[in-house]
Amino acid sequence: MSNYFKGDERLETFFGTGGLMRMGDITKLNVPDFEVLRNQIVSHQWDKALEYFNFFYTQNTGMIQLLMESFLSMPKFYAELTSVENEKLLRKKAITDYQTLIDLLRDSYRNKDDQNILVQVKNYFSEENLHSQNAAKILGEMEITFNKTCQALKANDESKALHLVINYHHQVLIYHDALITFSYSYPTTVLQESGEEIALSVCNGSIARNPMWNGMWELTKILTPTDLAAFLAEHLRFHFSGAGRGGQTQIVEDDKKIRLIFDPCGSGGALRRRLKDDVVNLQEKHQLGWNKCGEVNLYCSHCALNEKKSIEMFGYPKLVVEFQADENKPCGWTMYKDAADVPAEVYTRLGLKK
Repeated sequence: MSNYFKGDERLETFFGTGGLMRMGDITKLNVPDFEVLRNQIVSHQWDKALEYFNFFYTQNTGMIQLLMESFLSMPKFYAELTSVENEKLLRKKAITDYQTLIDLLRDSYRNKDDQNILVQVKNYFSEENLHSQNAAKILGEMEITFNKTCQALKANDESKALHLVINYHHQVLIYHDALITFSYSYPTTVLQESGEEIALSVCNGSIARNPMWNGMWELTKILTPTDLAAFLAEHLRFHFSGAGRGGQTQIVEDDKKIRLIFDPCGSGGALRRRLKDDVVNLQEKHQLGWNKCGEVNLYCSHCALNEKKSIEMFGYPKLVVEFQADENKPCGWTMYKDAADVPAEVYTRLGLKK
């Protein structure tokens, strides 16, 4: 068991990024991020609560920026693959399809503040604004709530701090899910209009161009399997994985591997549970769908892309995806400590040989 997964719950500098990371005994790390924060507030650990909240805010803003880059690049990539005129013709239907899916989020958020955020999201991600957006407005709204929450924490006001932490959590979660939904919805509209190959190119080509995504892959060059497991566990917590979407990654380690279990994964898994039978899956065999028919949607093809990228860079998958066609089952990522232990099936499902 590595030092990442030993000792008391704490924030400690991760050598790979120079930033903070949650570390501690696995039983403690299995507690969702926002439950840790609420427990600190209730037990009046004000300095620790402020430290953790600042950390969560930094990571949340980074995640929103990463997702916004993907949001902005997809329409541009489709225009490059087809034409600017084709993209303009697609845009109206794409936004209509997207806003229909955003309306489904209303079933999860009933209070007035959350409903107002959903209205803001629909207005923000409109046909007129599609090519002129950046993360500044969303980040500005997050900063307002962040500052109010920090004031309550500094004032040791338990009731107000708990209320504002819930508001902040919902606000960031709605922004996150709205951007994830677009990353599924836009290429799905492309699929319906232009076919699966172009849709996969739009979905994954935009990710492959993303400087933050490429930066993460550069980082993996210096990470051991255990380093990578700790880093990815943190990354998936900031996708709001786990029951209640509080930011939870279950970690299971044995002599040969470290498994990260997401129930659900906060991106594709949560999306599939929300949309259920309305999810549109790839019907043809594609490498980035693990050559499965009718099981993998366009957003979840990102995980196949991660495996493929890893094999191209290292000759083996540093992370092995445990994709579940049944959205009610947890997905996961596995880091094998010895590349020789990676099952041959992981390669063959991508059409490759070990």
